[in-house]
Amino acid sequence: MLPILGYILLYIFAVNRDVWGMPLWMAGLGTALFVPYAALTVPIWQGLPVLGVSAGYVPVPVLIAIYAVLLWPRYPEFAKGLMIGVAILMLSLTLRSVDETLCARLPSGTHFAWHLLNALMLGWMIEVYVRHIAAHPLEGLSRAR
Repeated sequence: MLPILGYILLYIFAVNRDVWGMPLWMAGLGTALFVPYAALTVPIWQGLPVLGVSAGYVPVPVLIAIYAVLLWPRYPEFAKGLMIGVAILMLSLTLRSVDETLCARLPSGTHFAWHLLNALMLGWMIEVYVRHIAAHPLEGLSRAR
């Protein structure tokens, strides 16, 4: 879980700095706020029966979706990429959530798909970020200073 958390925090920081154009201190503060945001919202998701063991991950696609909605007017292609990432992650979380139930009927379960889709999602999110930076070179960095 720690490598995934590190990835999430690094991605939030990079988007805050390079896409939103926040100064470094603000990008860092915005990144640090992910921890209390996740801690406060996980209990909400734990109350939904479908999510079960995956509730701890739900703050991530919710935050990505919020970023996508807010960035859509300025950067629609980037926002669309984020929403595709949300869809991949939600499918992944769904498969993780139903794994134990399906193991009785499906010997291999769906846990392997959780790992494959997570890998796809992480790679996709890097691609979305790289495409944005390539299309808008130094735009965010020049504002972030």
